[in-house]
Order: sequence, then C-alpha cells, then structure tokens
Amino acid sequence: MSERYSIIWKEKIVGEISDLINDMWYFDGKFIPADLELADEFISLASSFELANTFKDPSKGIRVVLTSKNQSSKKMDFVVLAIEGMNLSMRMF
Repeated sequence: MSERYSIIWKEKIVGEISDLINDMWYFDGKFIPADLELADEFISLASSFELANTFKDPSKGIRVVLTSKNQSSKKMDFVVLAIEGMNLSMRMF
C-alpha cells in the first residue's frame, strides 16, 4: 500500500504512516511523527513495548484510528504493538 494514513490517538493526529506492508491482520509501516508533545508521548509509550508480548496480548498495545489522507471517510481501528526505529507494527482491531 503506497497510501498515507493519519494516526489518531487521544483524538489528535500524532503522525502519519506510509509504506504499509500487511500480512492478514498485521501491518507494518514507516512512522512520521507530528510536531507535537503528544507525538513524543506516543513514541515513548510505543517504544516501551516488547513486540513479542503485545503480539501475544494485543490488549497491552495502544488503540489508534487510521484515516486515509486521500479519503477522510476511510477509517480503520488498530492496536499499535510496538515501534522500533521508526517502523510501526500494528494489528487491526
């Protein structure tokens, strides 16, 4: 998927994700943070997750909503499993 999506957390856009690769319910992509303190908080929290743990128990992740940059009505619910470097790992909710 080459489309870009906004990532909404706590009702604010904390960044964008691009270069999405998916495997069934799981998605990975390049995270581009917004210039907000909330984005720093999001990165800090997501960076503290162990991917193996949140993969086993997604309820330990962060619930987010993705909205398409091209079609704002296109929304999808995800759980962030981890962020490593700027690669964001998620699972559809």
